[in-house]
Parts: sequence; structure tokens; C-alpha cells
Amino acid sequence: MGVDGVERVGLVGHGRMGSAYAGHLLARGYDVVVVDIDETRREAARAAGCNVVGDVADLVAAGPAVVLLSLPSEAAFDATVDALADAPRPAGTPTVVETSTLTIEAKERGRRRLAGAGIELLDCPVSGTSDQARAGDLIVFASGPAAALDRVEGVLDAFARTVYRVGDFGAGSTMKFLANTLVGIHNAAAAEVVAMAELAGVDPAVAVPVLADGAGQSRMLEVRGPGMATRAYGSGATIEVYRKDLAIIRGFAAGIGASTPLLDVVADLYQQADALGAGQDDPGAVHRVYVAAMPDPDGDDPASTNQLPPPRIASLGRKDLDEQQRQLWDAVRSSRRATTDAALGGTGDEGGLIGPFNAWLRSPKAGHAASEVGAALRFESQLDQRLLELATCIAGAHWKSNFEFVVHRRHAVGAGVSDAVLDAVERGEPPVFDREDEQAVYDCCRSLLDTARLDDATYDRVLDVLGEERLVEVVMIVGYYTLVSLTLNTFRVPPPAGTPPIWAL
Repeated sequence: MGVDGVERVGLVGHGRMGSAYAGHLLARGYDVVVVDIDETRREAARAAGCNVVGDVADLVAAGPAVVLLSLPSEAAFDATVDALADAPRPAGTPTVVETSTLTIEAKERGRRRLAGAGIELLDCPVSGTSDQARAGDLIVFASGPAAALDRVEGVLDAFARTVYRVGDFGAGSTMKFLANTLVGIHNAAAAEVVAMAELAGVDPAVAVPVLADGAGQSRMLEVRGPGMATRAYGSGATIEVYRKDLAIIRGFAAGIGASTPLLDVVADLYQQADALGAGQDDPGAVHRVYVAAMPDPDGDDPASTNQLPPPRIASLGRKDLDEQQRQLWDAVRSSRRATTDAALGGTGDEGGLIGPFNAWLRSPKAGHAASEVGAALRFESQLDQRLLELATCIAGAHWKSNFEFVVHRRHAVGAGVSDAVLDAVERGEPPVFDREDEQAVYDCCRSLLDTARLDDATYDRVLDVLGEERLVEVVMIVGYYTLVSLTLNTFRVPPPAGTPPIWAL
């Protein structure tokens, strides 16, 4: 028997966090009914004593008074919300509690959808690692109507150390974003200090508890510092997941006009850690970025584990060129792209062109023609900059072109493409789009890159959204940046200075 008259709790998502919720609820006497798409997690739920059902409709039919959601993405949340809204409710209507880190816009969309079906949704994200969840050491940022929070109070208390009621629906997510901003910054700060200790000849295993007892103490130093000291970063939330969360937080910060220079630096550190192969490690593995930069004991070079091999062709200075090559050189150096991409301007008369242009100097007539096509697409297109840069990033990621993707990702973010979308493109996963035109561009590019065709249904849908002229330009962008990407990959052009590679060549 649970508390507050609640006997049965539904749980959608029996992953690291959800399984911890379930364990505490079972220990408090609740009957827990679980839905999960993964058979291994379903078996774990059965073994723990949960009732496992086939889908959300079955879960609702079991009659839980409260349904907890612990989901990995907005797509999973949207699908679950639709299933909850459409499910028959012969045993009554549950109160639904969303505990994940998602955008406020997605949660508000889900709230409205469920409200239309007579179901109340609460925004109650949690703060803490999966280890803390298993120890009952989570904090819940609960937001929504007071009466609904009263109904779920006992359920939340079962798996949390503290439940804070922070305001109206959405305030919980806002508080989670603030908390995770501090977590990310403190975690990176701890990694930096642990690496400094090691370089200074101080045993990090000694430094961490000493520092944690002083004015520089932080929860991240206390929780993740020991793993950093031994380079055994542990399990739990992953850097890949945390990068997703950071993208959501940065979008939120941009939406309210907040200045976040520290958060921006931290987000780049986690991207570097992912590029070093730490994507599935605990966020403490951001320490690997600092390890990679440490001097090699057998030499002076950083001991990075994911360095690209050197370029295959030498950088040409202007003095090395014949007349045709100098015409291409001067055209690139004086073009609008040299202002937009400042690094293309080189460094004085001897500085080489970067990107594909150094290679194209070897074939100046074709290189000049290709350069003109690129300039026309970038600066005279009927596509707005947001869609143009999105299409460019999709092509660059498809061909695993480090330089192309890194440079144009920056432009895409500046033009309004979300970090969450670009993270998914980088990983090769379908993004969740809020804008119909971005979805159309993605579908067009993906179909062309995957099949070299647009089937009739895709063609009609994309044409309806973009129109003929813009559709033609999307096709040309895919073709042009395929040429650029293959040039960059063939000649092993590295990403811009200071940026780690995403893909090895």
C-alpha cells in the first residue's frame, strides 16, 4: 500500500533514472506498472518486482493514479503524450508527472495535448545522478497546480530527498536549467583543477578530498573528482546525454537574452570530450580533454587520442603561384566569404588559403568556377541563411567532413538553427524539428544523400513547403557541399585551429 491513497504508479521508461524511481516506490509499498521499449529493461523491471505491460494503453488500463515519465528525448515524450491522450481510461484518469530534461516548449505542447484529453501534466524534473537516484538523494523541482502536486506528493517523496515546489508549470524546468548550468560549469572546473594538480606533481587522489574540504568545495568536485583523479569516470548519465541537455539550456538562455560565456565554453569542452570518444562516459570524463592536452612524457606533443593525420598537400603562399592561380587567390581573398569566414583571408601575403581553396589552387580554372558557384549559393540564394546553413551541415556531417561541419555549424547556430538539431545531425540521427521548413530541408537532403533520389511523396511535400526555386537551390547545396566535403576529406584538411576533430580520417 502506498501513501496519500495512491496504490498503483505507472512508469514510462525503466532506464537508469526510471529504474531507481521504481525501486524506491516498490520499497514504499506501491504497485508499479512499467512500459519500456527495450526488452532488457523490461526484464530488469520484472526481476525487480514491477508489473510490465505491452504499451501505454495497457498501462492506463491498469488504473494507476499517477504516471511518471522518464524519457530520453522530445520525440519519445511526444509519442508518449499522444498515446496517453488517446488511451481509453476505464479505471480513471491519472495525473502525469514529467521528470526529464526537455525544452519548456515541448512540455507545454504536451500539457496542452493532455489537457485536451482531460489529463493533468506536471513539470517535475529531477536534479542528481543515477547513483544519487538509487541512493534516494534526488531533488525534485516540482511545478504545476498546487492541487495536482498534492495528489502526487507521496510518490515524489518516495524517491527524492527533497521536493521543492517552485511555481507554475514550466518553473520546474527553468530551475533544472539553472541547476544544470552550475553542474556543467562546476564539473568542468573540477576537471581543470584535477589536471592542474597532476601536472604540478600533486597526487590528484590526495588533492580532491583536501580541496573538497575548503572554500573551493563543490558537489561536482566531491562526486566526480575521485573518478577524475583515477581516470575511472564511472557510469550514469553520459556526456552524449549531457550535451543534449546543454543544447536545451543554451536555447533557453538565448530565448531570454541571457549572456552565458562560461556555459558556451563548457559546451565546447563537452563537445571536445565527445570527439575524444567519451560520449558514453560519465560527464566527469570531460577531464579527458585536459588529459589529451597534457605533455607526452616521451615528447612535447599533447597526448590526444584522436588527432588527424597531417594534410596531404602543402599550403601555398601567393608567391608560389602562377598567374591563373593568383587570380583565384585574389578572388577568394577579396570575396565576401573572406569577411564571413575570416580565416579564409589567410595571414598576409604568404598565408595560405584554408578550406577547399588551397586544394583548388592546383586546378585554378575549375577551382574558380566552383568558388563562384559556392558564392552564388551562399550569398545570392533565395533560401534564408538558417535553411542554407542547415543543408550545408547535413551534407558535411553525411560525408564526415570535420572542417565543413565545424565551420558551418557556427554559422547555423548564428542563423537560428538549434544546437539540439545540429547535435542530432552530427550523430547521424533524425532531429526533432519545430519548424516545417527545416523538416522539409532535412528530408530533401537526407533522401538525396541516402538514395540519390526524391520519391514522389517526398518531392511533393518538400515542393509544397519550399517552392521550386528554393528546392532547386537545396539540391545544388547538397551537390556543391558534397564536392567541398570530398575535397576536404581527400586532402585531409583539418578543422579550424583549436577545434578537435569529430570524425577521424
